[in-house]
Amino acid sequence: MRETAAPEQISEQIAAQDATAGAEAETVAEVPAEAAIESTVDLSIEANLDEISEKTQRSYDAALAAMRSEDWLQAELELDALIEDEPGFPGPYVNLALIYERDGRRREAREALEQALAIAPGFPPANNELGRILREQGDFAGAELAYGRALASEPFNAIAHLNLGILLDVYLRRPADALDHYNQYQATRSEPDETVSRWIVDLERRAAAAERVARD
Repeated sequence: MRETAAPEQISEQIAAQDATAGAEAETVAEVPAEAAIESTVDLSIEANLDEISEKTQRSYDAALAAMRSEDWLQAELELDALIEDEPGFPGPYVNLALIYERDGRRREAREALEQALAIAPGFPPANNELGRILREQGDFAGAELAYGRALASEPFNAIAHLNLGILLDVYLRRPADALDHYNQYQATRSEPDETVSRWIVDLERRAAAAERVARD
């Protein structure tokens, strides 16, 4: 048997580290109009269990392999079967949500994420994806809460800091809060993200200009 990853670990990833969407999942991250950043999706089986069965791990590996090869129907079938056998893991529901979104099945995607969060309310991958969906639906307050839950569970979650920063910057017009999350996102990286560095400079410039106007 293999040990499950702890909630703060990533044992399987599809896509490069940064923030728009995993290439295999073809999801879209929140970004200011001038740029797009790639996003990481956690595809691990995560649960408050010490071990999972070898059968469960094999089933999950098969689902991930199907996603990597873009055999979406097979991936969905594998995940459905896995959830039927082992309904207590949040990760597979997140993967199903990504497949549903790819097919334009937004209601089913949201329901799958809510099922993941019913199992693990702070699960960052589910909260990050739900936050993105809620933002697209115009529920900015709900999106902020979802990203906040991700960060409460995992304070250094890069994607949550980035997407929350963008939400605060572009949609909620709270530049000081956005700047804080952009800086925290940069702190998670081995090298600064050049695009986010430009956003930070722009926010700092606007803040300085506003301060000068206030003084005058």
